[in-house]
Amino acid sequence: MQSNKPKSAVANATENAPEEEDKTAQKNAGGHKFYWIICAYLGALGVGLLIIAYTPTQSPLLQAAFADIAATIVIFAFSSVFRNSSFTTRIGQWRRRC
Repeated sequence: MQSNKPKSAVANATENAPEEEDKTAQKNAGGHKFYWIICAYLGALGVGLLIIAYTPTQSPLLQAAFADIAATIVIFAFSSVFRNSSFTTRIGQWRRRC
């Protein structure tokens, strides 16, 4: 049988400690996910710049189109690897926290 005595503050704190640790771990895991999003967008930017630099055409419109297609493929590859259909959603969530 359980007693009807009120629990002390120390007892309540020790019972809630694992829940607090779980919340902290979840917040830290979000930073790790954000790291991969930054890597994906930096990779897309790098590929886009390389495409612009080495495209044989002089038309800025075609260069931009080729760079856009290449950058989109990079983001698609990252989202496929991480099974996340939208990396942009994560950035929107991060902006709301700031």
